[in-house]
Amino acid sequence: MSKIYDIAFRMGVLFNVLLWTILNIISYAIAENRHFEFIRKYAFGSDYRFAWGFPFKWSEKYFNVIEGAGIILNVFIMVSCGFLFGFLFKFIWSKISRNRAELK
Repeated sequence: MSKIYDIAFRMGVLFNVLLWTILNIISYAIAENRHFEFIRKYAFGSDYRFAWGFPFKWSEKYFNVIEGAGIILNVFIMVSCGFLFGFLFKFIWSKISRNRAELK
C-alpha cells in the first residue's frame, strides 16, 4: 500500500491542495471586491451576502438540495482531483526516473 502512496503521489496531492486553496482565495477576493462595490453603489447597510467558491459557490443551493451543497461538491471535486493529480505526478515521476536509470 505504501508503494501506491509514494512521495510523488503525495506531492501531487499537495499540489492539488495548494491549487484549490489559491483558486478559492482568488474567488473570495473577487467576490469581496464585488460586495464592497455593490454596497458602495447601491445598498449601504443592506444585508447583501456575497457568495464565493471555486468551482461552486459555498453558500448557494445546488440541485435544490441544501444551502451548503456547494461546500460538499467542492470537497468531493477536490478529493477526486487530489487522486488524479497524485497518480499523474506518480506516472510522470516513474517516466523521469526510468529515463534516468537508462542513461546511467
